[in-house]
Amino acid sequence: MPIFRGMKWPEEEDWKKLNVPLLIIFGEADQITPPSGAEKLVELTSKNSPKVHIIKNAGHNVMLEDPTKINRLILEFIEKCTK
Repeated sequence: MPIFRGMKWPEEEDWKKLNVPLLIIFGEADQITPPSGAEKLVELTSKNSPKVHIIKNAGHNVMLEDPTKINRLILEFIEKCTK
């Protein structure tokens, strides 16, 4: 079953093979890739201890709706990964 409606994403087994730090960001009001998809990604990639952020008052274009917050989250994630 696809995680996201109408999009071709890697198979579940492919997600499980990932062995890299993961940052998962969803908009709380996203109706194209709903936040419930984040729960499934966490389940599939749990060995990587993904960092998950659900951005309040944001939809599918979360990076445009709250760029300051998104940029801060990405920079903090990169800093933690490179220490």
